[in-house]
Amino acid sequence: LSTSAVPAAFAADMCSMAGFLAVLSAFPVTGSGTAAAIPLPASPSLSPSGVSDPAAQAPPLKSSQAQPITSESIACTLCAAAVSCTLSKYASTALGQPALHLLCMAGIAALFATLAGRLQPTGSASLFSGASQLGSCFMSLFFVIIGCSAGSLSCLAKPESAALVAFLVVMVSIHWALLGAAQTLLLRLPLNAVIIGSNACIGGPATAAAMAAAKKWHHLVQPGMLTGALGYAVGTLAGLAVAGVAGVPVVV
Repeated sequence: LSTSAVPAAFAADMCSMAGFLAVLSAFPVTGSGTAAAIPLPASPSLSPSGVSDPAAQAPPLKSSQAQPITSESIACTLCAAAVSCTLSKYASTALGQPALHLLCMAGIAALFATLAGRLQPTGSASLFSGASQLGSCFMSLFFVIIGCSAGSLSCLAKPESAALVAFLVVMVSIHWALLGAAQTLLLRLPLNAVIIGSNACIGGPATAAAMAAAKKWHHLVQPGMLTGALGYAVGTLAGLAVAGVAGVPVVV
């Protein structure tokens, strides 16, 4: 692309992504689509005398959202996030695959969470309590930055922008058609998993994780990030291969 066409292409991409996310967010998710994210209430337990036992009914405190958020837990969360970002950058650079940056980051962050859960004493407050709330705040900021990055909408009037928007509409339409057919005939997954998977394919790991967190589908945040990061790696290689077959010069 020429220098003058870059702002138009970027604005078309951001505006198209905003429309795509708006459509995904409008899908009504009920029933089986949210059953995995909502814990079922425990059935009443009776003591030997036939009286309901409140202690037996009380579920153990396992969720970090139900635990107190302290300055220490926030500091540990930010520290672990900073270390994960730094290590993942060095790891992806060492592998010669910068596109694997987010994939490495998700793996390292999951390792930190697993180690913290195994090393801390049983019954103690989570070392990273408040991480979900803090992450939701940063994800909201991420969406605001995406909107601001689009710049002036006057760029959409340029021919390069119109061509890119048309290409994106065709690409997303084919994606949804194939996904709908696969979901109907083969997959039959919960609707929330399909929505996050579609977001990971088109938007990438950041928007997929952000949508999962915003929708309170916390069990889909990490799968969405991992799937999107893997898609970045595979898509980059596939795109370079297609460019080579088409004879398009690629500057690496």
